[in-house]
Amino acid sequence: MVRTLCLVLLAAVIVVGCTKEPEPQPKPENLPPPEPTPQEIYSGKLKPAVEVFWRPMKGGATLSVAEKDQAIQQLTSLKSENAAKDNGRQALSMLQKDIEELLKTARTENRWIVVKACCQAYSILQPGSDRYAKLEQRADLMLKRPSVTVRGFFQVGSGSELYAFLDVTERDTGKVTNYKVREGEEFHGVLQLVRIIGDQQSVEILYIPVNDTWIVKGVGQD
Repeated sequence: MVRTLCLVLLAAVIVVGCTKEPEPQPKPENLPPPEPTPQEIYSGKLKPAVEVFWRPMKGGATLSVAEKDQAIQQLTSLKSENAAKDNGRQALSMLQKDIEELLKTARTENRWIVVKACCQAYSILQPGSDRYAKLEQRADLMLKRPSVTVRGFFQVGSGSELYAFLDVTERDTGKVTNYKVREGEEFHGVLQLVRIIGDQQSVEILYIPVNDTWIVKGVGQD
């Protein structure tokens, strides 16, 4: 009887011991934070670095060369920082899609400083690719295109020979050169007066390096 009682008590102790909840494990300290997701890298670091590229397309101020160069420098550092990680590579791929979409829109709207910025950004994201090399060359030429202002017109004698007085301003130096030009004549080395439009209302100018024309309004036609 005594032996049976001892066995019962022993079994009860074992059951109680088995049902006792384990003590909580202490939380590990100094663990590194979780790796940011691709979306977090994209929206928190990558897109803000080049957000200025979109400003002119939204009605904001023109992108300056200094702003473009600073954004490209930041993107270069961020590419090096994130290219070695899977989430970082995914985020860079997301940015590349945005850059290419912006590039198409900027090309359509003749926003050549934005086109140049996007081409440079693409070269950073895809080093060694020449996909947009020709477009970047065109952007460089368009950014060098002189500006033209019409000062007036002059008709020689009673004949039909009509001249346009044009001021040409260099983009980089601001130097202004005056010309007296007839239809069909080339001037300033890279320009041609294609035609005088209407009753001396405006002129069509050809930029020879890229075979591209644009209209310059005459005096009082703005």
